[in-house]
Amino acid sequence: MTTQSGTPDLATLIARAQAGDVNAAARASIELDRAGKHQQAFQYLVRAANGGHLTAQVALGLRLMTGHAAPVDPDQGMMLITRAAEGGSGEALTHMASIVASGLIGEPNWEAAYVALARAAERRSASALTQINVLDAAGLFSVRGLQDFANAPRPRTVSEAPHIATLEGLLPRSICDHWIARTQPKLTAARVHDAEQGGRRVDAMRTNTGAGFRLSDTDLVMQATRARIASAIGRAIRWQEPPNVLHYAVGEAYAPHYDFLDPANANFESVVRTQGQRVATALVYLNDGFDGGETNFVELNRKIRGRPGELLTFDNVRPDGSVDLQTLHEGVAPTRGEKWLLSVWVRDRSQPVV
Repeated sequence: MTTQSGTPDLATLIARAQAGDVNAAARASIELDRAGKHQQAFQYLVRAANGGHLTAQVALGLRLMTGHAAPVDPDQGMMLITRAAEGGSGEALTHMASIVASGLIGEPNWEAAYVALARAAERRSASALTQINVLDAAGLFSVRGLQDFANAPRPRTVSEAPHIATLEGLLPRSICDHWIARTQPKLTAARVHDAEQGGRRVDAMRTNTGAGFRLSDTDLVMQATRARIASAIGRAIRWQEPPNVLHYAVGEAYAPHYDFLDPANANFESVVRTQGQRVATALVYLNDGFDGGETNFVELNRKIRGRPGELLTFDNVRPDGSVDLQTLHEGVAPTRGEKWLLSVWVRDRSQPVV
């Protein structure tokens, strides 16, 4: 049977997959995931990947690296992505560039990342070509350029207690624009940690939108950004939570809040114990052309607004590890234009890959 759109229905796809059609197996996996049947979807993804389906090999590899609806097996995951790249998959090569730059399999390897992205561009990967244009515009598309970019100067301290620092020019304009372009199709209502029930939820105290980036969503430009932030703030890249980009339209704001997780709260205690405390925050302003929109440190009566590409970083805990109540801050609403902000929260230990 087929659907009204002319595509085979799920039962037909499964029947074809069981008969050895790897393309049907790959499509069945997608449809099963959409239906929430992730375990069955994983089985058909394995079937397609084992049958030589390159896109399925990439998708399966990413799942194994992150454990997303799959067992965690990063070595097997990387092997599958490498196999797809050797088979000529430009998609696999773009993911290879991102992964080897991420520091997930040893220290970031900028030469391997550069080579993988260049090879992906040779295969006319749209993502790779876009990334190369972004890096070229910043004068960074070379092994040396990427290596130098990953080594940032230290920020300038603007407050000792709590520790707050800024660094102009952390990101060039082309990379700021790239983050915005990658985020625009993904925007959803921003959420807050739920202190009463645990987890995260939409709340009236936060009216902006945003989007997060899992490993499968990131690219080499984004991973180079993460490495540069890690260098600037002096904290390991593996301590970073997945990056988020925040968008504030006129009137949208984030009311005064803390970025640390209160270990005295029963809903946060286990998270702090197993995944660590949010010891630092790194914010990068991505655009101009708006009024208002400052980051306001309420207890200090100090508002900070950076230029495009400027880093604002602050410690959420004191040197002894106790939470710092002086870090209460708010995202002030723009009164004209729109504000884009890259947000990276940093824990005190390595984070799981998601």
